[in-house]
Amino acid sequence: MFSKKGVILFVDDEYYILQTLKAILRRDFLDYHLLFAQKADDAFELLDQLEEREMTTLLVLSDWLMPGLKGDEFLVQIALKYPQSKNFLLSGMINKEPAADIFERAKILQIIQKPWDNQTLIELLKKHLS
Repeated sequence: MFSKKGVILFVDDEYYILQTLKAILRRDFLDYHLLFAQKADDAFELLDQLEEREMTTLLVLSDWLMPGLKGDEFLVQIALKYPQSKNFLLSGMINKEPAADIFERAKILQIIQKPWDNQTLIELLKKHLS
């Protein structure tokens, strides 16, 4: 199950967003293990399981506004624990961004606005995996 190149983790509290991402990305990222979680706590559990299997988390996409731990706070913790990961923040909020220091502390490469263009998202992820 975990014999692929690495892991791409998606965290969003909206189930249909995760299902959409799964459908869009499944065929273009066959060499990667795609993981999906609806909240930060679930994502941390998945990451702990990956550590036990010595899997590498390559890319993390997290929704910004979620119940409990917000996406920017989640990515700060990811950046501390997995400094090699490439982090992206998903947001449906127009003209609103997290505080500037969060970008540095969370190592956020980019905010991806919802709704996104599927092909642009695929190309962006491929670019950061190469």
